[in-house]
Amino acid sequence: MSSIEISSPYTPSPNSAGGVDVCHTIFNASEKSMKYITFTYVPYNSVGDILSCTVKRQSEMSCKVTGPFTPGQESYLHWENVWYNPTVVNAKIKEVKIQYMDDTEETIAGEDILDEE
Repeated sequence: MSSIEISSPYTPSPNSAGGVDVCHTIFNASEKSMKYITFTYVPYNSVGDILSCTVKRQSEMSCKVTGPFTPGQESYLHWENVWYNPTVVNAKIKEVKIQYMDDTEETIAGEDILDEE
């Protein structure tokens, strides 16, 4: 069992400038409080091609959230304008890096943590 459970990222329709948000929930399934969590996302179009941001010219984007996230805590995350590209229809998590309050760290591949409910 993973120390963190994450719902599949949801990407609402791009805004009028082509900005794409990423939203999902997380659940701290570990026995330790999490200090920081960094998510690395990759955007895709409707046929499964990896895309890039038309402004920053990169595909992978990392977003960091500050806790603490206590054991058993569920939280909703919403990142605004992660990419500017109106053809993005979904995103996947490539990896998650967790730094716990005791300063230990853990890196988990995206396919090892997604909760596909």
